Amino acid sequence: MGNPAPAVFLSSMYVFDKLKVPSFSNINEVTLTYKENFFRIHIGTNVWGKNSPFRYYYKLNGFNKDWVETGASDLEARFTNVPPGRYDFLVKAEDDQGNKYNNLADCSVIITPPFWQKGWFIFLVFLTVILLLWYFWWSRTKNLRLSVFNMELNQKLLRVQMNPHFIFNSLSAIQNYIYSNQTNIAGEYLSDFAHLVRKILNNSRYNLISFTDELETVELYLKLQKLRFSNKFDYTISADDDIALNDYQIPPMLAQPLLENAIEHGVKNLDRKGLITIKYTVNKKTIRCEIEDNGIGLTASRRLKKQSDQENESVALSIVKQRLQIFSKKKKVPVSFSIEEVSDTDNNVKGTRVIYEIPFF
Repeated sequence: MGNPAPAVFLSSMYVFDKLKVPSFSNINEVTLTYKENFFRIHIGTNVWGKNSPFRYYYKLNGFNKDWVETGASDLEARFTNVPPGRYDFLVKAEDDQGNKYNNLADCSVIITPPFWQKGWFIFLVFLTVILLLWYFWWSRTKNLRLSVFNMELNQKLLRVQMNPHFIFNSLSAIQNYIYSNQTNIAGEYLSDFAHLVRKILNNSRYNLISFTDELETVELYLKLQKLRFSNKFDYTISADDDIALNDYQIPPMLAQPLLENAIEHGVKNLDRKGLITIKYTVNKKTIRCEIEDNGIGLTASRRLKKQSDQENESVALSIVKQRLQIFSKKKKVPVSFSIEEVSDTDNNVKGTRVIYEIPFF
């Protein structure tokens, strides 16, 4: 006959040598945080001491592979660095005759994982990664579309700037100077024409150019247009000193399509000499360009234009507006654009004014 089974119970629990559970009398489950994974459980019994015929063993299922024997005089289970999870703590005994007494005492121990190991956080991280990848793909695709669209606009802008009529008429005007033996003037204008073509082609390669480059291109363009139209108009260009001194960077070729409209659909149809004024001013972090002509105005111009002319004008204005929109989206900065008729106090049309404002870099 074996010895009667001893009465075994769990008495208390300590975490980092601080009392966590003073009594297990009404507790069969203990929850610890991931930081409380160093703990010991005291075991109580009615048979203990040097003369006890029993040896006691414990096991934390899921953590211990084998049963662990307690000390003869120190009935406690020690655990260090237990990973998060749910475990069953079990106690058994064995007497000196080899009889085993299982499941004498037990409890559940739950160690909660840190928030970054919890399901909701892992799901949130996974969702965030998916959203970031989607945003990266969307942003890259958007930028690619904008780049392609911008390239198409630049090609259209080049076609507008290198207008066959402008080239042919400019060269014809230069040819007339040659035929009239005014070779010095012809040479000057031919040099200006070559310089303008080179600057237009060179500036089209860049997203930003210096303000002085833009100003020089505008002046060359107007000079040749004035030659083309036999001095039918004059022009003035003014800029704040601060602009030239700081040599700000701006998008290239913004003013030229607007100047073409002012010439083709404004001052060209006048029975008097036309005037185009261009004014550049600095306003905090933006450059404001104001182009005004004393032409026939928007309303009269629409009545006079043929359908082809309307398309050309809409293309020029559309290109400027779309380029400004793309510039605003890519740089994440606001831009403004407006076009209006200029009238006197008696509501007589005096011309057209175009204003755009862009940030400088």
